[in-house]
Amino acid sequence: MGFTQIRPGLYQLTHDKVNIFLIDCFGLTLIDTGHPTSGPYILKALRELGHDPAALGRIILTHSHPDHAGSAAYLKAKTGAQLMCHPEEAELLHLGHTINPSFGPSPGLLNRLLYQTFIAGNSDKVESAETDRYLNDGEELVGDIRVIFTPGHSAGHLAFLWRDTLIAGDAAANVGWLRPSIGCEDFKTSLESIQRLSQMEFDIACFGHGPPLKARAAERFRNRRWTLPESEGKLMAPDPLSWSN
Repeated sequence: MGFTQIRPGLYQLTHDKVNIFLIDCFGLTLIDTGHPTSGPYILKALRELGHDPAALGRIILTHSHPDHAGSAAYLKAKTGAQLMCHPEEAELLHLGHTINPSFGPSPGLLNRLLYQTFIAGNSDKVESAETDRYLNDGEELVGDIRVIFTPGHSAGHLAFLWRDTLIAGDAAANVGWLRPSIGCEDFKTSLESIQRLSQMEFDIACFGHGPPLKARAAERFRNRRWTLPESEGKLMAPDPLSWSN
């Protein structure tokens, strides 16, 4: 399956359980590049959407983890697009080892189980890539894309606000329900970042993992209780209002 339209000008491609986004506004902007194997699928999907991959102007990364920046070097080489991310992530991407040792499961038994099932033991390696430009909090990119610094999942994690749509990356997830990511470097900081996002206005929210929320997304963020579990041993259960999309 190729890119599907979320709203006019915004498309989502899901490859190997990771979402990749394309904004078509004053040029083409790709947000995240998926796994190291995702590059050819993204190029194919661009062509199916009617775009020459050479028309891709820039690639912006939420963060440098292998499932989000795995094909960054490949796509930069194939398209000539500018590669942009936060300075903290750029350093890791240059090294080709993109997960800090402090990264681990978020609090709660369910998160630990999911982390062990889907993340633990995976390689942190990606093909080394050089960033063309750093992105900073509050910056407005051509095409009305606002950069939002959202550390916690990783030290240099970014989210992006485009018109009425939040592209949250792994600052939050919508896997089963609206929730924090199952892994992070600093869970308290990640909750503070989510709280910051909750104060912003957007109707649609898109995530690195899970389907988008296509209506009243900011309200759903605000209605969710983003707090630490009372006990490390408890499941991090959903709030009733976050079950439906």
